[in-house]
Amino acid sequence: MPSPPPITDGLSVWLCSDTNLDFQLDGTVVSWGAADVEGVRAAAIGSSRPQWLENQINGYPVLRFAGAQALFLETGVIAQNTFTLIVVGRSFDE
Repeated sequence: MPSPPPITDGLSVWLCSDTNLDFQLDGTVVSWGAADVEGVRAAAIGSSRPQWLENQINGYPVLRFAGAQALFLETGVIAQNTFTLIVVGRSFDE
């Protein structure tokens, strides 16, 4: 398990790009398990899956969402109407 995030109070789910990922043979992500809560998963529906790429941001892997790709959290993971989503990302032209 990776080091815990710096803020854990009120944390509903923590998805870490190098932990608990299930892949297809082409490297696309089928599901992504939470690093902090056993059994919580984000899952792809159909063929709109993000690509997993190694060594992209400071040596860490990333999930590349390029257009229509998506992962959906299980129902009830975020039960509030108001929440904060924190993403570490990089935008670039290909």
